Amino acid sequence: MAEGFAKKIFPKSIEVISAGTKPANEINLLAIEVMKEVGIDISRQKPKLLSPATLRNAVAFISMGCGVEDSCPFPLVTGKILTEDWGLEDPAGRPCIQAI
Repeated sequence: MAEGFAKKIFPKSIEVISAGTKPANEINLLAIEVMKEVGIDISRQKPKLLSPATLRNAVAFISMGCGVEDSCPFPLVTGKILTEDWGLEDPAGRPCIQAI
């Protein structure tokens, strides 16, 4: 979802990559449905593993509350790229709230 929103918001000249330390096998079907409601198609996206190659040319790295400094399989190069943690709770295993 983050990749979908970022690709919609940022200019096409900016490459956006979303990756995780423990990516799922496929995009959650509910996420695809919800994003379609706001006019963003993420159905062709694939979960990707975060790796040193992912950050090779990065100028910014945004984590979403996962304590990435502790969980990444490699050290981040502090000072060479902008790093920011948004502090979001992991929704895994939580019930889905549906609007009526």
